[in-house]
Amino acid sequence: VSDLSLVWSADTYIPKWYKGKALPVPGSTVNVTALPNFALGGRQFLPGALIYRWSVDGRIQTRESFGKQTFSFKMSDLSDSSHTVNVAVADPTRQIKKEAGVTINSYVPRLLFYQSSPLGGVEPRFSPAAISTSLNKLVDIVSEPFFFAARSKNNLFYRWLVAGSEIQGQPQDPSSITIDTGKTAYDNIPVSLYVENLQAGGRPINKSLNLTVK
Repeated sequence: VSDLSLVWSADTYIPKWYKGKALPVPGSTVNVTALPNFALGGRQFLPGALIYRWSVDGRIQTRESFGKQTFSFKMSDLSDSSHTVNVAVADPTRQIKKEAGVTINSYVPRLLFYQSSPLGGVEPRFSPAAISTSLNKLVDIVSEPFFFAARSKNNLFYRWLVAGSEIQGQPQDPSSITIDTGKTAYDNIPVSLYVENLQAGGRPINKSLNLTVK
């Protein structure tokens, strides 16, 4: 009896409240784990007692070795790339042999904006494309980066622009800003954010919304 499947996870940032899967991006690390189910003569083999050999895009990456159930590799730095990871698994006596493969595609990091309130905090179920507010108010805008090759969003570089002028994010959280609407009404004030991963490189990702003050 033999069965073999593969699961993978990407070392990219996602918010704690996000229930989806972290996706790989150019330059990010991906971990692939083999889940073998091998039995012979009524004996079930533990994963650590099996022999593994890993390859990426047809090129062998590891020698045959016992217990190497998880394999890590780095995605190409090119956008729109993909990699096919294969593993060959055998029992010590070579009576059971099984191969499996999975194709992993590269994605583009994303940015989303959320409005925050002192009492309710951030509402993650709704990301507005525009915000309308009144005079003499403080508007808190929180950004959330998705799928950047970073362990924390504080490891990223943020550049905020409001009506074309650069402003600083909050000292303890550069991914957030507070805008004082003042005493003058405005239509469609552009609020833009550029986020860059200085450690991993790549092009900055930008996001914009319009702020209307009535």
